[in-house]
Amino acid sequence: MKINSLEIVDVKNKEANKFTFSDNVNLIVSKKNGGGKSSLIKSIYYALGFDILNFPENWNFTDMYFVTELTIKDDSYKVIRQNNVFKIEDCDKSLDAKQYSEWLQDKLGDKIYLPNKYTENLETAYATAFILPFYIDQDSSWHNSIYRGVSNTLGMYKNMPKAVFEALLGLSSVKIVESENEIIEAKRKQNKLKIAVDTLSDTFKKYENNNVVAEMNPELLNKEIHHYLSIMNDLSNKISDYKIKIIKKQSELDVQKQDLSELKELIKLNHNSYKHVKLECSYCHSKYTDDISLNRFDLENNRLEIEMYTAQTEKKVHDIEEDINKLFSNQNELKVHIKSVEEKIATSKSLTDIHEYVDDLAKDKAAKELINILEVQTNQLNVINSNLIDLKKELSRLKKSQKDRKKDLADRFNSVKNDVKMSLTDVDLTERDFLQFQSMPGSGMRHNEKLLAYYLIYFKLLKDYSAFDIPFGMDSFIKNESEESTLKTMFQAVEKFFFDSEKQCFFSLVESNKKFLYDTKRYNVLSMENRILSKEYYSKNY
Repeated sequence: MKINSLEIVDVKNKEANKFTFSDNVNLIVSKKNGGGKSSLIKSIYYALGFDILNFPENWNFTDMYFVTELTIKDDSYKVIRQNNVFKIEDCDKSLDAKQYSEWLQDKLGDKIYLPNKYTENLETAYATAFILPFYIDQDSSWHNSIYRGVSNTLGMYKNMPKAVFEALLGLSSVKIVESENEIIEAKRKQNKLKIAVDTLSDTFKKYENNNVVAEMNPELLNKEIHHYLSIMNDLSNKISDYKIKIIKKQSELDVQKQDLSELKELIKLNHNSYKHVKLECSYCHSKYTDDISLNRFDLENNRLEIEMYTAQTEKKVHDIEEDINKLFSNQNELKVHIKSVEEKIATSKSLTDIHEYVDDLAKDKAAKELINILEVQTNQLNVINSNLIDLKKELSRLKKSQKDRKKDLADRFNSVKNDVKMSLTDVDLTERDFLQFQSMPGSGMRHNEKLLAYYLIYFKLLKDYSAFDIPFGMDSFIKNESEESTLKTMFQAVEKFFFDSEKQCFFSLVESNKKFLYDTKRYNVLSMENRILSKEYYSKNY
């Protein structure tokens, strides 16, 4: 990726300006601190998608439009950012931060996944996260830890900044996790198929010796089957009739018993004393007063009338019970008859032959079906077994590859550390090994010198191994008074390890410190005045 230009438009104050960059080293220079160099370098990375923690005072970035012209893999794009809305020229729709981050990753040619701090699920990284390793902020990057506390939007991720470095340097466990999940799913299918194959094999054994079907006389078979079906159909219909009659009578009996129960309760109650006493339905257990019961039976509160109605109901209950008993008696007689018919059928030689014939035929057909199913399931199991072998080999390869790559990168880290140590001789670089980002307490320029050394080491690794090609940016590391010898050493280290003839980078400094660089004529120098935006430029272009 190359950032060709950045145009900043402040519509509210009617100011704007456009800055053009080279493909290599871009020095952002002002005569003194506060000249606007930090506003520009922060704006470059903000426009690219990085959420800056602190902009300089009076830099109203939320009211501004940032128009960036990019080249990514020989293709040109124009990106407009206004607050958290992104617009890609030639795209119909505006994008939010997540959509823009996915678009940018797609153009850069890879996907970066980071673990969510709360769910621990892997999620597509926002632009702030994967730009983080490439940008050093003047206000946030020179504290006790490198790459920490530089943006509020990074708190959603777990194990930062290590997680993003692992992703960019090819040490992420995403592919390993995916491979392990594939193996788990394959094993689940394997176990399921094993059970199916074992069950089918055991079942098949019951049929494999009964594959000879005896011959049968078709006419006799037809006659016996017809006779058998006729008898059973007639008996079945009679049984059904009795069942339906019994059910209807039983339902009628339940209603009469319910009525009888309520009538007996009414007799017990004194209407004048217990008018509002509630009765309970024996079926649904609902509550109601005796008035409700009287109304339901269409009775007055007359004891004699209630007792007469009760006697009639008792008679109905008795009659229905008698009917039910007769039905059960008739049904039992029918069952005796059915049993007699079944005994005759069982003694029929022809019918016995039919049973044997049907049984043999069914077993033969079942055996053939089982063979087909067993073959299919066995073939599927063989495929799963083969896939599992391949998946385990691939997982082993991924783990070994990751282990080897991490060792190679750690060795490279130590090698670059030794090189940087040769330039920054007074700095202790034994505190942190590869991918260790714990706090390094300290203050003053010596502390900044140590942080600078680690940034330069990681910049070198990113140049050589990063999955994303993003320009490097470093805002001034000078926040305290320092001896010229220390400054000279630090600037020379920047020039040696940070500046690159093939890699685009941005570096800010004050005019007086240009003397510490070997030859500034080789670099693109952008000189900043007190106000980096111009009303004149705005009036000409807008």
